[in-house]
Amino acid sequence: MRGIYICLMYLRKQDYDRFIQGDNLSQIISKDETIRLTAEFAAKEEIESQLSGKYDTDAEFTDTPVFSITETYTEGARAQYEFDAYAEQTYAVGDYVSRFGLAFVCNTAVTAPEEFDPAKWTEIGKENNLYYLSNVYPVFEVKNVYKTGDTVFWKGKVYTATTPTVIPDDYTKLQSGVISNIPPLNPMPGTPTGLKMWGSGVVYLISGARPDLKLPDYSAWSSGTTYAIGNRVKYNNVLYQATAASTGKTPGDSTAYWIAFNWTLGDNRSQLIVMNMIDIGLFHIHSRIAPRNIPELRVKRYDAAKKWLKDANMGNVTPKLQLIQVPNSGTMILYGGNVKNINTY
Repeated sequence: MRGIYICLMYLRKQDYDRFIQGDNLSQIISKDETIRLTAEFAAKEEIESQLSGKYDTDAEFTDTPVFSITETYTEGARAQYEFDAYAEQTYAVGDYVSRFGLAFVCNTAVTAPEEFDPAKWTEIGKENNLYYLSNVYPVFEVKNVYKTGDTVFWKGKVYTATTPTVIPDDYTKLQSGVISNIPPLNPMPGTPTGLKMWGSGVVYLISGARPDLKLPDYSAWSSGTTYAIGNRVKYNNVLYQATAASTGKTPGDSTAYWIAFNWTLGDNRSQLIVMNMIDIGLFHIHSRIAPRNIPELRVKRYDAAKKWLKDANMGNVTPKLQLIQVPNSGTMILYGGNVKNINTY
């Protein structure tokens, strides 16, 4: 499959088109893609060194792979249509190709080399279309107030609250002595302390669903049908995939049987991170060629990227990134007064 680098990194090669012409990029990397990749790794490290103490950079720096019907994807995952160009060879049903800027999937096996036959192929969108599994379930927020039955997504699983958030009262806060000892609003899902409130969770993995397929392409859920793990249906204008075999289990009632999903056309990456990562990478690539004669544009953009990262670290700007989730935050500052003694006489 063309463009193996896409499966390895956060950036796509097409991302560079906004900042440098393709011929110029090819020239400065001497047509060696490993040079570009190495610069991207260095740029990623620079960004993480500034932001990883405050923001969940692991949640942002996920791969941007070529879509595959056999792969599994979790909420927030991305995939793109970038396939080999059609060639006169054999193809099996389900194979993907690109042709004249469009992506196609084979609907009828091509058993002998032949010219492209539109009847044997289904157009599924534009080549390089980018899709992501949008957040059907809100990402867990440690400071949110949850009620019993609320569902959240966290680290590859979906959790449903079995107990509500407990808000510490003033007496509890005072007895804690320091901020770090105040009980958190919510225990973290997936931890031993979170087991009572959130349970063990349900693994969120979607497979076998093409991003271009929408509600009209799926069968409506039926209470009399027996469904197996992985079956997909539509119900109340929402798509669901079965997480367990069931009959009569209504989608949306419990994630133990169905999880909702929605492929969205678009890009869920922070575009400022994309831009700054490219600017930092291009600066390093130019440094390889002529360290004392780097184009002024690249120097200015590199300096601007470094300043933005510093501002983001200091809180002067707010990137569209997930903050690191911790049960309690703050320094060891006395909440107020001495811990009250309970005396009896």
